[in-house]
Amino acid sequence: RSVQQGLCRVCWDCAKVRAVYGEFERTWPRTACIGKVLSGSLWGLCMLGGGFSIVFLALTEAQCGVESYFPQELLPGSGPVVLPMHIGTRSNLNTSIPLDTMDLTGIWWLRWTYTSEIPWLLKVYSELHFEELASFASTQSNVTMGKPMFPARLTMPSSMARQWAFSTTIPGRFGAMLVWLDPNGYLTFRFSNASHAWLGSTWYMDRIDEDRWLRTTIDPWSQRWYYQLTRIILEDGTPHPEYWPLFVKHMSGAKIRVRTNSNYCMRQCGVQRFGTCPRCESECGL
Repeated sequence: RSVQQGLCRVCWDCAKVRAVYGEFERTWPRTACIGKVLSGSLWGLCMLGGGFSIVFLALTEAQCGVESYFPQELLPGSGPVVLPMHIGTRSNLNTSIPLDTMDLTGIWWLRWTYTSEIPWLLKVYSELHFEELASFASTQSNVTMGKPMFPARLTMPSSMARQWAFSTTIPGRFGAMLVWLDPNGYLTFRFSNASHAWLGSTWYMDRIDEDRWLRTTIDPWSQRWYYQLTRIILEDGTPHPEYWPLFVKHMSGAKIRVRTNSNYCMRQCGVQRFGTCPRCESECGL
């Protein structure tokens, strides 16, 4: 009777009406009753998740060492005194590889493609805006003048300030807190020639054209995930005529989110523990 008087009262009343139709008809409304209970539980979880989201967004807005920008603010002259990301140029790419051989200048978009073996997962990943942009500024290489360029090893300071961008979505904010947290972290590219490179043992990329590379990941189940590393801002700071509008459309109003300092203590305090700048500067002795 307590169930009849509670959440599932309607379901049990319906079961009484249908009793004449046999055991199956009596079971069906009880199944519906269970579904109603589950729906209520899911609604409660959604409310709890919404509350968590509000608190998390508020905490991450005050983090020291992280800033958010509209996509248009990536362009020189758009407003910010300091640009959100370092633009790769021939003067700050210390690779000794001529640009007519391999050009990695500008800013690059991690543009996930849905031609992978698990397209639905990559579509979700892309639309959650977990990570968005990368810059090869300050990349070093083992290439020296007067010697063969390849094989070449390039070291990209991916974890330094303003080198890698996430977004202001909740997954993007988590990304800024968890990925490349150590400012001394880097990516190493092993180029066998000017159009193919390995990153570790399961990532590699192949040149498509002068503004795109196909980056492939082989997961533990031998499935392949792809994104196109796509240049959206050129070396001179101007937007790419074809890919910049696609990137702005992709962001759909979300901002990009970057780490703004490379101090390990400040990053631990501000990015990982939601510290404010006065608190972190005091804690880190700055």
